[in-house]
Amino acid sequence: MRGESLVAKLERLTIPEPNTGCLLWLGSMNYKGYGTLRGSLAHRVFYADAHGPIPPGLEINHRCQQRSCVNVTHLEAVTHTANIAYSVVKRTHCKRGHELSGDNLFVYPSTSPQAGARRCWACWDLAAEVDLERKRARRHLAS
Repeated sequence: MRGESLVAKLERLTIPEPNTGCLLWLGSMNYKGYGTLRGSLAHRVFYADAHGPIPPGLEINHRCQQRSCVNVTHLEAVTHTANIAYSVVKRTHCKRGHELSGDNLFVYPSTSPQAGARRCWACWDLAAEVDLERKRARRHLAS
């Protein structure tokens, strides 16, 4: 609604999750599952409204690990490295179900822009194999 306050939007576009205390965003969402509001990420808008501007170089971490949560008590401003570290703590398997441990786990080094992020070797190898097959197919079509 035009001219509606943030508090009114919060009440109208969220639903409380009783087991976790999350306030789940019911408004528009981006492809990654984050709520959007006024062309920005909803959790960032509500964090800034409650705590002031987000300091430069920091991003907002969902302590609850729920991307659609806009409960300001679940949000904290942290460095990118800390945010990555928090996000991988609970992940034990990749999105295809491979276990992220032992020889199947790659952790990006601290010098990498993705420092601390974890990657599944099985999926990485599969992606490389698919890419190689595509290149072979293109070469075959070109000749």
